[in-house]
Amino acid sequence: MKSLAKLTFVNSKRESKFGKPSIETRRAKLLVRLDEQLNVAKAEQQGKAFQVLQTKTVTNKSTGVSETRQSNKNIKSWFWKDKAGKLNCEVRYGSQTLALGKAGANAFQVANLQELVDNLQLIKTALTAGELDAAIEAVVAARKAKSA
Repeated sequence: MKSLAKLTFVNSKRESKFGKPSIETRRAKLLVRLDEQLNVAKAEQQGKAFQVLQTKTVTNKSTGVSETRQSNKNIKSWFWKDKAGKLNCEVRYGSQTLALGKAGANAFQVANLQELVDNLQLIKTALTAGELDAAIEAVVAARKAKSA
C-alpha cells in the first residue's frame, strides 16, 4: 500500500467522448446535417447537383486485398414539393423528424428555394442558440424508450 500512497485520488466523472456535454455533441451533429441541406438547396437553386465524396475501404473477396475508394455520399433532401407546388421541409435528427412548431406539425412550408435557404439559416441560428435542445432530447428519449 505504500506505493499507492504516492498517488493523488479524486472523485471525478468522465465527460462524453468528445469532451463536451451530450447536448452540444447532438447540436454539432444536427448542425452538420443542416449545412448539408443548405448546400443541397443552394445547388438545386443553381440547377446543379450537390455531391459529397466519401472514402470507403473495400476488401476484394477473391484476393483479400483492401483498397480505398472514393464514392459519392447519398444525401437525402429534407424538402419536397407538394401538390400545390409549395416546398415543404422537415428537420430530421437521424431518422426521426423533430417537432418544431405546433402540435402535430412535422414540417414548414415555403414558396421557393430562396425562402427555404433563408429558413434553414434561421433554424441553424436557433440550433446554435440552443432553442432546439428540447426537440432533440425528445427524439433521443423516444428512441431510448423504443429500444428498451
